[in-house]
Amino acid sequence: MSDFVVTNARICDGSGSAWYRGGVRVRDGVIAEVGRNVAPCGGVTEVDAGDGMLAPGFIDIHSHADFVLPLHPEGENLLLQGVTTIVMGQCGISPAPIVPERVLQLDEYAGVTRSGRKLKWDWQSFGQWLSRLEELPLGINVGSFIGQGTVRLCVMGFASREPSQDELCRMRELVEQGMEEGAFGLTSGLAYPPGIYSSDAELEFVAGGLAKRRGLYLSHMRNQADRSPECVEATINVGRVNRIPVQVVHLKAREGDRPGMAAHLFGIIERARAEGIDVTVDQYPYTAASSTMRSLMPKWVHEGGVAGIVELLSDPVRRRPLHDEMAASERWQKCMEHGDGPRGIVLGQLPGTPQYTGMNLEAVAKDMGTDAVDALLEVILKNRGCDQGVYFTMTEQDVRNVMVNPLVMVGSDGGIALRGEFVHPRYCGTFPRVLGRYARDLKLFSMEEGVRRMTSLPASRLGLTRKGLLRPGMDADMVLFDPGTIADGNDYEHPTDPPVGIESVWVAGRLAAHRGRLTGERAGRVLRF
Repeated sequence: MSDFVVTNARICDGSGSAWYRGGVRVRDGVIAEVGRNVAPCGGVTEVDAGDGMLAPGFIDIHSHADFVLPLHPEGENLLLQGVTTIVMGQCGISPAPIVPERVLQLDEYAGVTRSGRKLKWDWQSFGQWLSRLEELPLGINVGSFIGQGTVRLCVMGFASREPSQDELCRMRELVEQGMEEGAFGLTSGLAYPPGIYSSDAELEFVAGGLAKRRGLYLSHMRNQADRSPECVEATINVGRVNRIPVQVVHLKAREGDRPGMAAHLFGIIERARAEGIDVTVDQYPYTAASSTMRSLMPKWVHEGGVAGIVELLSDPVRRRPLHDEMAASERWQKCMEHGDGPRGIVLGQLPGTPQYTGMNLEAVAKDMGTDAVDALLEVILKNRGCDQGVYFTMTEQDVRNVMVNPLVMVGSDGGIALRGEFVHPRYCGTFPRVLGRYARDLKLFSMEEGVRRMTSLPASRLGLTRKGLLRPGMDADMVLFDPGTIADGNDYEHPTDPPVGIESVWVAGRLAAHRGRLTGERAGRVLRF
């Protein structure tokens, strides 16, 4: 179906303006007409929207689909949410650029998102990686950032030292080259190796590779708790120094860390914007986070990569002091305090210890006959880089305090998930949850504003001039949904259950999903900045 007309729809055009009843004409994958009096003619197929809401396809500006997409390019869990475009390379990790002698290290490190799946690794440069994606039968549109952690690993491995001047210049060159080859910008994951070893000065210098094309810098900050204010300032300073746009990713503002934290953080951001620094925010709509369980380990442990961690944990003599250091660390204590102890950590998909998938750490420790720290270390050891956990660390009010700000766009921080896998529910429910729970039910903002935050706002941020709005000449990426019933449909116990209330999803004018099922159409393409 290349030429068709959608009639009897509530047109929610992505701009934030009030919806109106009308229709959209699509011709050859492009929107040809939008308005109140669009009618079928000349034998063109008519799609009766039944008074449903027609919006631009949703854009996930924060996706970790990189390492699974080559194996499952259909993107089922994304399309069923209404997502038609994703942007990967987040939190400092991307599959490229990479050199042959570092592939094993990156492959092991990426195990947290691969969950045991294997990649071919038949690319090196960022451009080659995008070319490999172009060979796939993509169900969705995909773009990517460069990961600062991957760049550092490529040049320095997991070394914890400061880079030499030659290494700094090489990293900056790789970023600039990646931009020329189509990257949207650079991301950092400063809570993870090797980004944890990068100083602010190093980040500012390496991000200079974005300046020529004004690429976007996104940061998973060093601290998303009590030291968030200074970390937001550090992110902003990368933009100030290089005169580039920046974004704080999956912003968290716990009242338990500081009363009025959200207002304080947005005050910092608004002052930076008043100064002329282009800074924005993204967020996922859940009280639980998700990350590798290795993120709870001390910085020094990561210098040898996953192989070094496995070697360390296999040695009882060296493991005991690590256990004691972790148990006494501020990071562990804060995690226990915010998450109701080890019950607040739920283990994710674990190929090496599948019997513990979906169990909380307290129950796992009891089953092992040991304490929570030792149980965590044992799971890390047995899964050899494929460890993932869900952390209940925020309150519902913490989430709402961030979400109400109009600078906040929606990003899932998820990726590709197959039905039946145990993942964070954000993989399958983020976008319907924002519209159903926060817009319709809680009325934090209008349905039209919710749609803006997942369409035109990320599109403009990324420079996607043909996406994010229902306008003549735009790509016909569209989603038809029922505003009265749209909801996430899943929970933490059944995270891959599909959402409800989404009728149809089109990518480039081709019907990709209909009433909870894929149609088999693959119209996605690779996007380059």
